[in-house]
Amino acid sequence: MLVITLWDLTDCNTWLSDKVAQEWPAMLCKLVGWFINKDKDVIRISSNICGDGDKTITVIPRGSIKNISIVTYDREGI
Repeated sequence: MLVITLWDLTDCNTWLSDKVAQEWPAMLCKLVGWFINKDKDVIRISSNICGDGDKTITVIPRGSIKNISIVTYDREGI
């Protein structure tokens, strides 16, 4: 399982001054999911995996990633 910290896009659907628009920040977010695979451009994780292997998928461009932490746990301790 991975915790991925990444820069995500933000937008604003209201009128902004030029100064505020030029300083509008991206959002630093965290995603948690099971590692699926990676290639040179993206990392794929899933937050939901069914017993038959079907899954949801989140595709994260590598350029937006700030940090990746690997989470391990002991099932006996749950």
